[in-house]
Amino acid sequence: MGVKGLTAFLKEKELIYNISLKDLKTKYNIKAIGIDFSLYLHKVCYRLDSDDKDNHKNNIIDYFKNQVNKTFKDFEIHYIFDSKSNELKKELIEQRKKNSKISICSEYFTDTIEYFKNNNIKYHISPDGIEAEQYAAKLIKENTIQAVLTEDIDSIVFGAEILIKNNKGNKCNVIILKDVLEKLDLTQNDLINISIMSGTDFNVKGIYNYGINRAYKFLKNNSEEEINKMLYSIKNYQHIYNLFNYYN
Repeated sequence: MGVKGLTAFLKEKELIYNISLKDLKTKYNIKAIGIDFSLYLHKVCYRLDSDDKDNHKNNIIDYFKNQVNKTFKDFEIHYIFDSKSNELKKELIEQRKKNSKISICSEYFTDTIEYFKNNNIKYHISPDGIEAEQYAAKLIKENTIQAVLTEDIDSIVFGAEILIKNNKGNKCNVIILKDVLEKLDLTQNDLINISIMSGTDFNVKGIYNYGINRAYKFLKNNSEEEINKMLYSIKNYQHIYNLFNYYN
């Protein structure tokens, strides 16, 4: 999920651009891309029917070696691995386990890391409690990468300046954080706050009966005092805010 309703909201505001991979390089000057490994690991495992772990591991490595690397062959690729999840994601993780039809073995991560290490493929492991897409924002700010490839929209809330998603062939959807803030007349803090109101991976339900559109209107039409009163009524608000603002 990332942030409830944010993708649809940005699409409605015409802030998701469909562009070619060539334009990523020329128009946005992207040389290196960070890939949220676990999201694409789930995609691969979902496609595999076999219960044979060794077969899964071989297919996972083949997928990243042959499909992802070939698609983004003109870019320097950095794979980003999640570490131990933040405690606030416990509710979401339990929900996903109940609904998931696939099982992810820890060996898939360790074997792939070993393969990357032996073949000089660039990878990063986020610190405990830090999301891969959250760590990507740090790597972008350091200019190690210039964009993150993920399906988690909360990457821009963490501060990732360019998010790439839904890549098909030589085309992809791109969200530019600067454009989002300018067109919606928001600060990064505002974006964090309307996301928390709507509901994130750290507070799945958000404020009762509030979607991202209502949260946006509330923030634009109310005083700082009223906004803060609303925000601090949310359980663990300050902790959640600090997580999103960690690398900003």
